[in-house]
Amino acid sequence: MAYQLVEQFGVLDRRRADEHVRALSRQERRVLKSFGVCFGAFSLYLPELLTEEALTIGAPFAELAAPRWRPDADRLTVLPHSQPPPEALGLRGLRAVAGMAAPVLALERLDALSREAASERAGLVELTPALLAALGWEPGQADQILRALGFVRVRRSDPAEANLWRRRRMAPHTPSRPQAPPDAAVDTRPRRESSSARRARRRARRRAAAAAGTAG
Repeated sequence: MAYQLVEQFGVLDRRRADEHVRALSRQERRVLKSFGVCFGAFSLYLPELLTEEALTIGAPFAELAAPRWRPDADRLTVLPHSQPPPEALGLRGLRAVAGMAAPVLALERLDALSREAASERAGLVELTPALLAALGWEPGQADQILRALGFVRVRRSDPAEANLWRRRRMAPHTPSRPQAPPDAAVDTRPRRESSSARRARRRARRRAAAAAGTAG
C-alpha cells in the first residue's frame, strides 16, 4: 500500500485499492495513519502533500511530467487523449475520474456535503443545485463523476427525485483456489502389475523357498 502511494505520488483510487485496504490489520492501519495517510471515502491520500506549500513545490515537477498540459487545480479538467503520468496529477492534488482530472479534496468534499444533507435519506446522494454550486460542477460532469465513483441513479416514481444516487456496495473478494491441471490429478485406481514384475516376484519366491529348504 505504501509503495503504491509512492508510485502514484500520494493519491490512490480507494475502489482499486479496496482489496488491500480490507486486508490491513488494525496495527497496519495505525502505522499508515501515523505516516499521514488518510483513508478517504473515494481516495487514499496524504493531506500534507495537498497543502498550498506542497502543491507550489510540486507544480514545476508536475509540469515537467506533462509540459503541454495545464489543468485547473480547483475544478474538473478534461484529460487529454494520452493520459498524463501519475506525477502530473498527484503533484497537483488531482486524480483521474471519468476521463477528467478531479481535485482529490473536492471528491472528499462531495462525501462530506452529501452526508450533511442526508439526514432523511441515509445512504443517498442528492445532486441539488446548492451541492453542485459548492463543488463547482456542472450537472453532466457530476453524473459522470458519480458513475465512475460507483454510484447508480435511484429510480423513483416522483420526477422531483430524479437526482438521487446510491453507492453500490463492493462485493467481498473471495480468493479462488487454484485447480490442479488434469494431468496432475491423483489416480486412485489400483494399478495392474506387469507380466515382467509378476515373473520377477515368482522367481524371488522360489529362491526364498529353496533357501529355506537348504537351511532345513
